[in-house]
Amino acid sequence: MLKLLVLFFLFLNQNNYTSMQIDYIYSPALINTNNVKAVLCGLHQAEQNEQTLKKILAMAQQELINQTDPDTYRFALSSRWVPASLLQVPPSQISSVKPTTEINRYTNFDVFIKQGGSTRRMQIQLSVQIEKMLPVASQRIINGQVIDASQIDYQWVTVSGLNNNLVESRQELLGKIIRRTLTIGQPIRFADLASEFIIHAGDEVTMLYNRHGVEILIKTEARQNGEYDEVITLYSNENRTRYLGRVISRDKVKWEKTL
Repeated sequence: MLKLLVLFFLFLNQNNYTSMQIDYIYSPALINTNNVKAVLCGLHQAEQNEQTLKKILAMAQQELINQTDPDTYRFALSSRWVPASLLQVPPSQISSVKPTTEINRYTNFDVFIKQGGSTRRMQIQLSVQIEKMLPVASQRIINGQVIDASQIDYQWVTVSGLNNNLVESRQELLGKIIRRTLTIGQPIRFADLASEFIIHAGDEVTMLYNRHGVEILIKTEARQNGEYDEVITLYSNENRTRYLGRVISRDKVKWEKTL
């Protein structure tokens, strides 16, 4: 029986002994109760370490789910840095796990441990794979095409963090012009969408000129295209002056500078 226990321990350690070493180790003179107890103790501790880590990962994942929308985000966690002393804590003493930094690829967590009547805290770092449900191209979309509903589908996309520059809603895409060709399944960045000009070069535009609390309306002509909140060049035929104005609507700009 003792010899079988030692054999099992060696098997768990990937059986990397030569036959000569095994014959030596299995010598009846070396097998005693203390050796077997040490083997069993090591096996028990390894099993507890594994159970403690499983509980920590499960509690960390549940905390991320609680902080986000489960229909929008999902997570897969693995250990990156966990102190060996923490793994030796019985799973029953792990009370909670909370993130201490923004959720990213590598995220720090506090692990709270209840021992007797006190609670102590230890810090760990976990690798977090983040997936987000996002609109993607359901077919190849060519540069310059206007996007319609048939070209967009939803699927889980791996992202680096909760904050990114990816379009989150199909409605934000409909009717927009794509600036680069997209392949099937590719998510869409805001930078991939062409700007929507609400003022075009040659349009007659009213400029709001505010001076010392007095607002003056000046008729001007746009000298360039402009989207909302963009500063464009304007020209007034009445006073033969050029201005810079910030676009605030389809026919109005707010004075920024006289050129």
